[in-house]
Amino acid sequence: MKKLIFALGLAVIFSFGAAATEITDFDKDFVENSNSTTYEEWTGGYAPSEINTAVQIMDIGRRLGNGIRYQEKVQNDPNPYNKGNPAYKYSSARIYSGSKRGADVLLIGHTATVDTFKCLKLIIRGYLESAFNYSPEQAKLLAEKICYWNTNNYEKHSYFDRTFENEVKTVFEGRFEHIGLSSSYKDWKGSIIIIPHIFNEPVSEVYETNETNETPEEIQTPEVDTMEETFTPAEPEVSEKSYEAAPVREPVRIAKSNSLFGLDTKMIILIGIAVLVIIGLIVMLVMLVK
Repeated sequence: MKKLIFALGLAVIFSFGAAATEITDFDKDFVENSNSTTYEEWTGGYAPSEINTAVQIMDIGRRLGNGIRYQEKVQNDPNPYNKGNPAYKYSSARIYSGSKRGADVLLIGHTATVDTFKCLKLIIRGYLESAFNYSPEQAKLLAEKICYWNTNNYEKHSYFDRTFENEVKTVFEGRFEHIGLSSSYKDWKGSIIIIPHIFNEPVSEVYETNETNETPEEIQTPEVDTMEETFTPAEPEVSEKSYEAAPVREPVRIAKSNSLFGLDTKMIILIGIAVLVIIGLIVMLVMLVK
């Protein structure tokens, strides 16, 4: 299974037009060294108006990912950036590697309402499907890994500064307070989630030449063990409509309502007002008759 996960992490490769930049998504350390975490989640109820289907929640991530892919593939944008709708509730950006590692960055804005691990994974899962062309099964597996990795590295600013391009932190500057994912939903708002790209270090950083300036010995790259299964995604077809969300289907409620008779608060108030008006009219009519 570990070999299969590693293969999935290495297999998705995108070639980008004008910038001639090659992006792959996850590296070996990301896949293998993510320790599972138990998250503190919201345990209360929700009004009916606050309940979304699983597909609707995944569509949040799909829209973010499709926007990034459209800008990259169709517009050849060197700085793909999707502020989301409503603006900055959930947002995304793609930072390409230079001297350091690049990444996709997901912003959980201050107006975001995600408060359970299940829903957060659905958003990231939808993003992986559209931004990296993963199948639903592969996206489901890796979405959880992304969350764990970000929690393992929560608020490790020196690590992110040392490992990633500066734009990973500056692209949403002023809109976040936390980097990585807290183990408590109470700290999720105002956080950026990092999805690392594979980074191949320049050869000059891998070896050092000796003082006589002799040609360094050829570096042997260790071969990866033969994988039983590999995944090669099809090249995504991108059109101007690709950023639209998939139609809502397979309704699955994420939370149960705790409102009276399944009615939300606004509806109960309106019904109450209507009843009072009717009673008032009846009283006035009776007084007029007398």
